[in-house]
Amino acid sequence: MSYNSILELMKGGKVRRYHTETLIGPEQTVSQHSWGVAVLVDILWPEASKELVLAAIYHDAHEAELGDIPAPTKRQISAETDIMDEMEFAFHHRTNTLYERNLSLNDKARLKIADYLELVMFCQHQVKMGNTHIKKVGLLGVEYVNELLERNPDIMSGESYTLAANILES
Repeated sequence: MSYNSILELMKGGKVRRYHTETLIGPEQTVSQHSWGVAVLVDILWPEASKELVLAAIYHDAHEAELGDIPAPTKRQISAETDIMDEMEFAFHHRTNTLYERNLSLNDKARLKIADYLELVMFCQHQVKMGNTHIKKVGLLGVEYVNELLERNPDIMSGESYTLAANILES
């Protein structure tokens, strides 16, 4: 991997999340979010493969080029065209970070659950600081996690499920 490729990947970590929302206190970057996702993967699935942990670290690296597109907007675009997937694939292919593409279906679900749980936790923290505007984003994250858990009922063990449920209910 070249020096410029490394810089390109690291640039993705500096992208600001929630740019369409009003926040209280410090903003969150993609690198802070990805760290949280990787931590949740490790805690919820201690047996997680190296590929799943790497996917957690790099899953939003493409935002260096595409920016942080809000989930509802991304879902709407993806329902109508494959352009987002194609652009994300091109970035990850060019930077040799296609970890998510090689995951099993269960690991892809685990990654999305950890991704949305981290979003929920960030929003909960914002709400506790008095930010009522972000609550709708957090509730949407709860909805997404619940959808994933309904489609993948065996994805978590009892202890991990309890921890996830506690996060969702906080």
